[in-house]
Formats: sequence, structure tokens, C-alpha cells
Amino acid sequence: MRNEHALEDRIKRVNRQLDDLRAQKRAVVIRQILAPLKKNGITLKDLKEARAAGTKSQSKSAPGKRMVAPKYRHPDTGETWSGRGRAPRWLVAAELGGASRNDYLIPA
Repeated sequence: MRNEHALEDRIKRVNRQLDDLRAQKRAVVIRQILAPLKKNGITLKDLKEARAAGTKSQSKSAPGKRMVAPKYRHPDTGETWSGRGRAPRWLVAAELGGASRNDYLIPA
């Protein structure tokens, strides 16, 4: 029993050390990301706006490819999915919650 408790205590210490190391690594990466942003006067608001604009432009098809009409729609956010490719997270989460994909079909 003593050895078991000693091992459990050691595992807890090692896990705390790992958590500390991961936090230190994250802090370094965050500083590396923030430095050029700060240098160029880019704010969090700027990034959010750019992301929003980027997601809108991504919905346009690439040259030479046809747009496919959406087949499914999220009732709250209005996000759509054509039914092709990987299912969006909101639909996967709904299905895991017991909903049917047919619940989100857009009426023809």
C-alpha cells in the first residue's frame, strides 16, 4: 500500500510539472504571436473582424467549381451545409445529442 501511495503522489507531482511546462510553452507561443500584432497595431477586434470576413469569403466557390445549394440549416445561427464533405460541428453535435440529420433539412 505504501508503494502505491508513493507512486500516486509521484504521478501527481509529475502531472503538475507537465501542466506547468505546458503553461510555460503556451505563454512563449502567445508572446511570439502577440509581439508582431502589437508592433503592427493589430487588436483582437481587428482579428475577429478579419476572421468574420474570411469566413464569408470562404463560402464562395473556387474558380471553375460550381456552388452546391445548401441542404441543411442550423435553426438558431442560420449556418448551412450542402451535405457534401465533412459534416459541420453543429450538426455532428446535434446528432450526438440525439437529433436526426433530417431535422435540419431545408425544405425544397
